[in-house]
Amino acid sequence: MITDTAFLRNPNYHQSTDTLETLDLEFIRDVTQGIGGFLETYLGAHGK
Repeated sequence: MITDTAFLRNPNYHQSTDTLETLDLEFIRDVTQGIGGFLETYLGAHGK
């Protein structure tokens, strides 16, 4: 499981104010790219 503890990072999490405008899209992009980079490295090293 991959989590960024959203409930600690965004006070709007699961509230009526939890909208696209309250998300940190740059952070989401960076995390996604980091996970992608890890998977490429891991799978490449393990011959998948």
